Amino acid sequence: MVFDVFHIHCHASIATPKPPQMMNHKIKQKPSAIWTAVTPTVLVVVALLCLLLTLGYFLRAGYQHAVLTAEVEARNLVGVMEAKLSSEFARVDGMLAFIVRERQQEPSLRPPLAVQAQHLVQMVTSFPELAGLFVFDARGMMVVSSHPDMKPFSVADRPHFRALQSNPQATMDFSDVLIARATSQGSMVQSRPIRNAAGQFMGIVVALIHLDQLYAIFGNISVGPNGMTLLRRSDNFKLVFRVPRFNEGDFNQPTPANNPVRQHSEAGR
Repeated sequence: MVFDVFHIHCHASIATPKPPQMMNHKIKQKPSAIWTAVTPTVLVVVALLCLLLTLGYFLRAGYQHAVLTAEVEARNLVGVMEAKLSSEFARVDGMLAFIVRERQQEPSLRPPLAVQAQHLVQMVTSFPELAGLFVFDARGMMVVSSHPDMKPFSVADRPHFRALQSNPQATMDFSDVLIARATSQGSMVQSRPIRNAAGQFMGIVVALIHLDQLYAIFGNISVGPNGMTLLRRSDNFKLVFRVPRFNEGDFNQPTPANNPVRQHSEAGR
């Protein structure tokens, strides 16, 4: 970073009266009242005032520069983290799309459930951020998962299942923060619907993401003693997680419409 350095010079300009026009006779010149008033003490005071003004200028300029630098660094960091999250979610979506295509095949052409389960295990193994992959039928009952020994359970009452079941146009859903029935941990669910060629609903495929994995990503970001990192949904501005956590009752609560952060986000800034 290159800084422009300004040097401020204060000069005390002292005016003295012009001597009178010289005549044939000599005139005794009196000492100037202005000159006698400017004592060394006055010069010192003036110099101190100039110094204080100079220091005040540079302190203000330094503060403004620090604020600007912090804002730029924060925007850059947010951009990097958003790109990382988008990449992770896109990768998960690719896995879900693969599972959907496999489930859309005719039953006689599908791999056995044990083979399908092995595919899910391999995908989760290659992507440790995932807590699990699951397939549910049209009734919401688990059919296969990346946890082969897990007892089947239902998600028929879950909002993310109902949203995909009831909306033929929906292609993806992100759940609110919830306690996963598969693991009993705070999680978020990314899911895709399974539909046949006629558009009939056949179930959903689900990727389970533990919030602890997100905390592991964002928890190492240094934001200072009074700073925080938040992740909110862009569609309804609900809070997904926050570091530090503080009151977890705030999770799934939307940001007020008059909040400056939300207004900036809605404006695309």
